[in-house]
Amino acid sequence: PPTLAAAAMAAEEAAAATNFEVDLGHLLAYDPSHHLAAGAASSRAELRDECLRKATELAQAVANALFSLPATEGRDGPLVRLPPPTNRLPREKHLPRPKPPTKWEQFAKSKGEPVILAGFMSVFIGSAFAWV
Repeated sequence: PPTLAAAAMAAEEAAAATNFEVDLGHLLAYDPSHHLAAGAASSRAELRDECLRKATELAQAVANALFSLPATEGRDGPLVRLPPPTNRLPREKHLPRPKPPTKWEQFAKSKGEPVILAGFMSVFIGSAFAWV
């Protein structure tokens, strides 16, 4: 039986023949060379039809890549193991800003007192951890 890596390579080769990039880890396909011309669509209906046609092609590329993976029979039907994602998706939101220290943390730092981390139940003294 073909291995997962070999099947993923076959799916990528099939997508390359159509110039689509397929990421089965995210169940995602896109065409990096496709651009809508500004004046190509004379009406909104033509633009919608072009978008639907391209979406259909991309969905078919994902389906073809999925069916090229090795399947095992499960209780509910055939199962495939998806390869790890190849693309890194952006975060929906920015990373949270670090919170400013509280007045107690500022006071403890100025006095050289140990700072108690309530979530971990540990005490940080210098560079050594001592469990409480």
